[in-house]
Amino acid sequence: MPYVVARGNALLIPSGTHSDPNRKHLFVVLTDACAAGAHLLVSLSSIKPNVFHDPACLVAAGEHPFVTVDSFVEYRLARTIDAAHIVKCVAGWVYTPREPVTPALLQRTCDGIEQTRFVPKRIHAYYMTNKP
Repeated sequence: MPYVVARGNALLIPSGTHSDPNRKHLFVVLTDACAAGAHLLVSLSSIKPNVFHDPACLVAAGEHPFVTVDSFVEYRLARTIDAAHIVKCVAGWVYTPREPVTPALLQRTCDGIEQTRFVPKRIHAYYMTNKP
């Protein structure tokens, strides 16, 4: 049965670098499919000591089974991805489905996209047009 993309779903998506090619970040699906069949996804990143992070949406360790250290939503890396592409990447084992986020975390993540100064303008406009 093919993967079904839905709001609140979480996926591990490759985000590796040359020095760490197997790294993956947890991404959360924020919107239902738009008219073009795409969804808006945001990633979570670990909070590192003495390094600035976007305070718009903080995620405590344990708030999601994959989140083992305090983290934040990295709105500046938000992206739209076609649903068919997501399904294909899950089927090909490139993206790894994880447990969905809780409704409360999904709501905080969505609220944060309207509060942050770090989301690209085109992503903010996309969200405002397609928000639930």
